[in-house]
Amino acid sequence: MPLSFQPSPNIARLKESATLAVAAKARALKAQGVPVIDLGAGEPDFDTPAFIRQAAARAIEAGATRYTNTEGILPLREAIAADANRIQVQQQPVTPAEVVVSNGSKQSLYNAVVCCFGPGDDVLIPIPSWTSYFEMVELARAAAVPVLGDPANSLKVTAAMLEAAATPRTKGVMLNSPNNPTGAIYSRDELAAILELARDRGWWVVADEIYRRIAYEGDAVSALDIAPTRDNLIIVNGVAKAYAMTGWRIGWTIAPAPLSKAMSAFQGHTTSNAAAVSQHAALAALAEREQADAAVHEM
Repeated sequence: MPLSFQPSPNIARLKESATLAVAAKARALKAQGVPVIDLGAGEPDFDTPAFIRQAAARAIEAGATRYTNTEGILPLREAIAADANRIQVQQQPVTPAEVVVSNGSKQSLYNAVVCCFGPGDDVLIPIPSWTSYFEMVELARAAAVPVLGDPANSLKVTAAMLEAAATPRTKGVMLNSPNNPTGAIYSRDELAAILELARDRGWWVVADEIYRRIAYEGDAVSALDIAPTRDNLIIVNGVAKAYAMTGWRIGWTIAPAPLSKAMSAFQGHTTSNAAAVSQHAALAALAEREQADAAVHEM
């Protein structure tokens, strides 16, 4: 008898990515000549800056075509740590051992969720939010708990709202500032209160800061700058949005070294390292600060 596919329990409740589905629909309509403004995927309207493309070309000619360490090349992890240390000054410096480079911030988020949460855990997710947070938590067999933001406060949540939604099973919270899809930015005081609550409750904080450099009314504060401790903090970022590098697929986590080691081991059994040439392109974006800042400002 022919074998019919039945989804395993791992993906029984998995839904297609709404973001990617909308983007695919928009591309199909454009191909038919329909004028469409695509508000689905977070795709910058710009090409990757020339100095980054040129760095990638040089890296290819220099032999950046082979496997790298799963966690990423050391110069890139050093540059990510150095960039983080320009933000945070209150605690011990971030080291390359706390950095894991992945195939985009989406994989970085998934690595963190799978390594921190599991069956029986609740994870608080402020909404509106990026849809994939829920699917990632479900794939980890944890329970995603939506917490509706306050319409009077740009649909942001407060520490009190998270505390009210928590249960004895709560293990963590997903934060996203600037927020996708609302654009809301959490203030220093708002973030500080949430981070203090998470520390007191022993929750992991997964802080998705991929849009942090795309802020028009002053800088968006990073959780790195105000966290009372990094022992429960996972920063997720990447080059996709700020540097118009969505297709290069480079993201990273900054997390306590034992967790980073676990995420690297997990990634070693899924995708291994991110593309070598993309890592060198990301290195240029972070290391060539004057050119990068000029490009970001222009965009």
